[in-house]
Amino acid sequence: MTANGFVPARKKWVWIGLAALVAAVLLFAMALRTTTRSATGLNPAAYTEETPEGFHYAVTASAAGGALTVTGWACIEGERMLTVDNWVVLYDPARDTYLRLPTTAEVNEAPTALINDGLVYGRAGLTAIVPVSQLEVPLSRYELCFAYASNGHNALIHTGEFLAGEGIL
Repeated sequence: MTANGFVPARKKWVWIGLAALVAAVLLFAMALRTTTRSATGLNPAAYTEETPEGFHYAVTASAAGGALTVTGWACIEGERMLTVDNWVVLYDPARDTYLRLPTTAEVNEAPTALINDGLVYGRAGLTAIVPVSQLEVPLSRYELCFAYASNGHNALIHTGEFLAGEGIL
């Protein structure tokens, strides 16, 4: 104890506390990473809108390095991308099940150049990555779909395209 009544903490307990805090942060980060890379089930009844008129998309898919990667874009012609809420979905018709893949929005200028109507569709880009171990094989059993909720829409869109061969669209 010092003259003013202060009792210094023992260094050993300070280091133990810091180590516990670092371990907790690392465990949280690992749990968050696992959660954000997992495919989740999707209830098709939650999507009540038909495919919006003017819906366009372009994607490529590949299965390499133990992961299925889908990149591309999806948007509605003539509609500004005010809000972005698009998910890549895989549909297994044999089991009548839907899997929503973890999907991130990305800038992609391709739809602006392709549609060429004066609007900017750069926010329509998307990338979905999921470990192949979370999917049934062969991957060709899955139809590519979109859960499209951008700009207030609420549509589950079937493309009619199936993953082919080793997961290449």
